[in-house]
Amino acid sequence: RLCALPRTTGLAMRLLAMLSCAPLLSGHGHLTLPPSRNGGRLAMAADCMKGECMWFSQPDAGGATYGADSKVAQIPGEPRLNSPELRTFNVEVDSGPHDYTRRSPWRAPGLAPVIGSGCGRAGGGAVRQGDGGTAHEFGLIQDMDGADLPPTRERTIWKAGTVQEVAWANNANHGGGYAYRLCKKGAGKHDGVSEACFQRGHLTYAGNESTIMWTSRFGANQSKTMRVPIPRVTASGDMTTPKGSTWARVPIPACRLTGADMNWPTDQCYQSDCAGCCATVPDKFAGPNPRYNMSWWRAQDCVARCANNSAPGSCPDGSCPDGKVQFAPPLPGLASLWSSWCWGDAPRDAAESKRLGDSPTQGCTPGSHDANMMIKVNIVDKIIIPATLSAGEYLLSWRWDAEQTYQVWQNCADVTITS
Repeated sequence: RLCALPRTTGLAMRLLAMLSCAPLLSGHGHLTLPPSRNGGRLAMAADCMKGECMWFSQPDAGGATYGADSKVAQIPGEPRLNSPELRTFNVEVDSGPHDYTRRSPWRAPGLAPVIGSGCGRAGGGAVRQGDGGTAHEFGLIQDMDGADLPPTRERTIWKAGTVQEVAWANNANHGGGYAYRLCKKGAGKHDGVSEACFQRGHLTYAGNESTIMWTSRFGANQSKTMRVPIPRVTASGDMTTPKGSTWARVPIPACRLTGADMNWPTDQCYQSDCAGCCATVPDKFAGPNPRYNMSWWRAQDCVARCANNSAPGSCPDGSCPDGKVQFAPPLPGLASLWSSWCWGDAPRDAAESKRLGDSPTQGCTPGSHDANMMIKVNIVDKIIIPATLSAGEYLLSWRWDAEQTYQVWQNCADVTITS
């Protein structure tokens, strides 16, 4: 077995763990700094229980062939980003029938079309779908534009020509990469902003490091916030849109299971990432009642299972079985399909304990994969505010182009630029 249900949890936690195995990707990611119109805040990290992560673009699940004719959240033409060090899923494959991410947004960062203003759409578009494309469950209006949300109460003031800190949190790890952009507000629909305007205001990262930030809670209402720098891996040049713009790769690897882990016969899948076989394995592996249609199962549910979502014997907390990751984690054990990070997944020594803090969260037993309380992190970066930027009221757009799925997340935050 890859792992077992938590042994130390109560009934409520066990029920939560079992529910987390449902074959859908129900969480996503969101902007946490500056505070966003979509609800994200730095203190929340990857907590999305009020729908903060439900603002994105994706194709309609209808039709016999999911996404085949969609112009939303898929790149036109051939992929531009193929280097293994920049990839986040199926990293060794860049062509042929097993290259299952070839139309995903991250394969040409910034090129995939999105719906709306550049601030995300509630539930991913007009059609409610079973991969987290839901709005009303969180009290949101399906397909509402994020730019039409009320401005944030907190004032964020940046001076032109300075370096500022921004952050986002990953709730369901679909890999890919992200960028930050600014657009000056104006009159008319959506506060006068648009995806085209945001692309013209693409921002540059400062330095070559990101920071992983988390808060450990322990004892009687005690907590400790940690910030640890990690190398930032970026893509730019002809690979990106706008041409030459810089995008940061998601630094946290997701899980990677094989066909054998899925109990598929070797002659049906010999790939190191079994999602590369989802397009070709026999229909019977979908079970008697695949959701929507077989095309959806192959592009969504099968791919999710190969990343450790409800796979046979998979870890309810979403942590990766030892060694079964898409690329090397930036910190010990920091690898998961979900926002969870249990240090029990990694060997610990005195040096690592000193660098990362005293203890994993409660319930993490080293080497056991039985954690019930997980660390949720913010991914923090510094960006350069151009000195030439005119003073005024702006929206900051965070855009995350996924690689595992045909999805693009976007949130916006109100920012005042001063001269």
